[in-house]
Amino acid sequence: MENKPVIEIQNKYKDYNYIVLFQPMGYRCGYVQVPYWHKLYECDYEECDITCHGGLTYGDHRLLDQYFPHAYWIGFDCAHGFDLADIQSTEKYYGEGSAAWVNPIVNKENEDFVQVRDLDYCITQCRNIIDQLVELE
Repeated sequence: MENKPVIEIQNKYKDYNYIVLFQPMGYRCGYVQVPYWHKLYECDYEECDITCHGGLTYGDHRLLDQYFPHAYWIGFDCAHGFDLADIQSTEKYYGEGSAAWVNPIVNKENEDFVQVRDLDYCITQCRNIIDQLVELE
């Protein structure tokens, strides 16, 4: 299998497109398409006033090797401190043994706080971003 991101869901909520990708390193990323007419279109993701898991970490017209001239994608990742790699999904998408190198190191100080950010969590985060975009229309 190729080590490319896997589309886990591509959907629409309140007329905004969103997508959740599973990355080969065992983490998910969520992206929301900002239409050309929105005031946050082409915003610098580090300066956009949007709250989400770990803050926005992406902003571009490109997504999955496609260029969208009239839409801009903003997104977040689930590869922050206290985010665990999803070993089961890594092996499901990339084959048995593919997750051997992504096993997280969890110590006694943080083991109660770390967790895998699953697909439902990422969908909720994307919808939360969309709710904020709708409020800013």
